[in-house]
Amino acid sequence: HGWIEELPRRLAAGPAALVTVAHVEGSAPREAGTVMLVSADGIVGTIGGGHLEFQAIREARERLTDASPLELRRYALGPSLGQCCGGVVWLLFETIPATARSDWMAFASQWRAGKSLARRARPGKAMSAWEAVAQRQPLAFELRGESWTFDQDFTREPFPIHVFGAGHV
Repeated sequence: HGWIEELPRRLAAGPAALVTVAHVEGSAPREAGTVMLVSADGIVGTIGGGHLEFQAIREARERLTDASPLELRRYALGPSLGQCCGGVVWLLFETIPATARSDWMAFASQWRAGKSLARRARPGKAMSAWEAVAQRQPLAFELRGESWTFDQDFTREPFPIHVFGAGHV
């Protein structure tokens, strides 16, 4: 979750966007809960690469100029997108305004102190409701027609794990 500590630095230069894999059906390059931070001048993390990621980056950067509300979008990972995974990915786009920098400095500080961060996203809201919490809850995604909810908690891993290899590891 390197984006959590990087976000306040990016917000010093302007708004940023979070692109989150909210839900996966079938085969996809990354699992639900994966987050990519997109700013005007850089990217932190990945949602799996390929055409899906290129399109998500483009859409996230477009959101930086118009402060769009939270948006959940469905992507079929097939020929029309130039992906061969065959599954479906639901991406959540969230724009974080530069004015939220002080809030994110506090969140990053709480994160470094060992707190978890809870995110509650609902349609029609400008941003997710974020807070530092002591207890972590499981990821929750619900879709009913045009209505949806997405709840995600981030916690520090007790120790980092690095996997090295070539190809599919």
